[in-house]
Amino acid sequence: MRRNLLAFLLLFAVVCGSRAYSQTQAAPPVSDSDQLRATAHRLLATGSTADAAQAADLLDKAAEIDSREAATAKARAETQQLQKPAAAESGWKVLVDVTPFLSFVIVALGFFFNSYQSRVADQQKRDEAVRQSAADEEKRWTDAITMIQKTEDFSPAASLLRTFLTGQHAALARETGASLMLTSKRFDNFRDLFNTFVEPVTADTLTRAIELLRSVSVTVGPLLTKANSAPGLTALTDAEAETYNLLVQERIFLGAKVAGILRQPRRSTEPIDLNNVGLDSADLTGADLRGCVAPYTWNMVNLDGADLRGMTGFQNTWVYNTAWWHASHIDQPFLHLLRERFPFKADQTSNTPLGISEEDYRRNLKRLETAAQ
Repeated sequence: MRRNLLAFLLLFAVVCGSRAYSQTQAAPPVSDSDQLRATAHRLLATGSTADAAQAADLLDKAAEIDSREAATAKARAETQQLQKPAAAESGWKVLVDVTPFLSFVIVALGFFFNSYQSRVADQQKRDEAVRQSAADEEKRWTDAITMIQKTEDFSPAASLLRTFLTGQHAALARETGASLMLTSKRFDNFRDLFNTFVEPVTADTLTRAIELLRSVSVTVGPLLTKANSAPGLTALTDAEAETYNLLVQERIFLGAKVAGILRQPRRSTEPIDLNNVGLDSADLTGADLRGCVAPYTWNMVNLDGADLRGMTGFQNTWVYNTAWWHASHIDQPFLHLLRERFPFKADQTSNTPLGISEEDYRRNLKRLETAAQ
């Protein structure tokens, strides 16, 4: 359909053009003077005196017409000749008037183009610098890890990791520093690494601190079992005793860090998993432990006013030198286990400032049992 319409329009244009062309090629119209002369010639042909006089009159009129038309044509030609310089002068004036504006536009366009090119070039330089910096940092990190894996000297490895605490490898540096911390042979190195790569311990990083405490607790577990098989540390070799003392120090240190967060108001009802965690000399005064998974061991733990309701995983928990009856609330199942397995003993010690006695034990036990009903 479109092709047919296009063909029709083309044909129409050709026909109209042909007609216009034929009109332009037609014979020019006969002027008035020529008509008068033709009439005069016919009158002269009759040979009549009257017709000759009339023919002479017509020829005079034809001459006058030609003279007028010639004068008109000359005047028109002179007018056109005079108009040409005026038109040229007018065009030149317009050109002169717009030249400053055109120059301004050209200069402005050049400025903006150069500015754009400069910004593009600067951005490319910055992007290249960022890429190069990232590549250099990646290489430096790879070289650092290679060196850490080969060296057995603590100090160079720790110092090298400290240089990565900002930047793209900060998280990996902290993880690597924490792993290095668990292999240290001296407590001061352990503490320094913790302060560098783990601190500050907050509610957001509590899980990481608990994982470290769990790792230390699991590692010291077999040594604790062996040490408890004989008085003092006589069951342990000298090397085992040294490792035992180091791990206990680390467990006390990490337990204090974890307890400091547990004493703060809970921001979430999500249970805190303390499974396989050993707490030594930890202060859990007023701690909200509702719904948490119970730790494996409580040793010299201050539970004054702690809320232990809803705790799970307590079937395998062990409590030593801890006045658990000073807690604010304990559910009946957990309370029954504590009463049966870990009652008050005359030679028992505790780090509670309230002091303990058999009377203290019976009074608080009755309070807990009443609250748990």
